[in-house]
Amino acid sequence: MTDRHQDTPKHLAALIENVARIIQIRAHVHGVHPVQWSALRYFLRAGVKARTVNGLARYQGTTATPASRTIGALISKSYLKATTDPKDRRSKIIEVTPQGRKILKRDPLQEIEAALARLETRDQVALSALMEKMLFSLQKIDDSKEE
Repeated sequence: MTDRHQDTPKHLAALIENVARIIQIRAHVHGVHPVQWSALRYFLRAGVKARTVNGLARYQGTTATPASRTIGALISKSYLKATTDPKDRRSKIIEVTPQGRKILKRDPLQEIEAALARLETRDQVALSALMEKMLFSLQKIDDSKEE
């Protein structure tokens, strides 16, 4: 193995860090924090049964308390609304408001999607497969730390 190949993981880690930094910088726009963008995207796509505090908590890998705070912040900005679930009066169904849909048109993640769309299809497929492998590997590391 040459020195160049030995540096490949370091080089890739630095590239990933730079992409992540750019995403985080761009995600702090329009008065919406990154976790709030994630929540807005989630509620836009989620089915009715999943549009709850617990649904968001599961999606974001957190607990109900921070998910509830995120939802509360988005409700105060008029991007989400909560209505009582007619089947379970103790639960709330979360919906994206027209203002929420409007701000989602300015979602900074669209810039990343546009950059990825400029890649050739085979490169997109390869990158997707590699990123999934990397995420799986990182999850296994996290799981082994919990043991």
